Amino acid sequence: DQWRAVWPTITGFTFLTDEIEGGVSTDNTTAWAIVPWSSCGYAEDGTPFDRPGRATVVFNRKSNGEGWRAIHTHFSLAPGTPQKSWGNSDRA
Repeated sequence: DQWRAVWPTITGFTFLTDEIEGGVSTDNTTAWAIVPWSSCGYAEDGTPFDRPGRATVVFNRKSNGEGWRAIHTHFSLAPGTPQKSWGNSDRA
């Protein structure tokens, strides 16, 4: 629910998948991935600003050979990035 107020106020959200990092547990049932992302936020006066961040996803599966399921996600803005984007009034 927290993102419902964010998505309409930003543009250009993109995962930077060429920079993904991750790992798998020794029993191959838990894995994690960290991927940076970029987006554009807008100041109250409509001025655009870079709005980078990072997503972390934790995956789990019952045993080898089964499909992975995301069990936790977290999105964080890069330090120093304004928390609020006011939106771009020029967007259609």
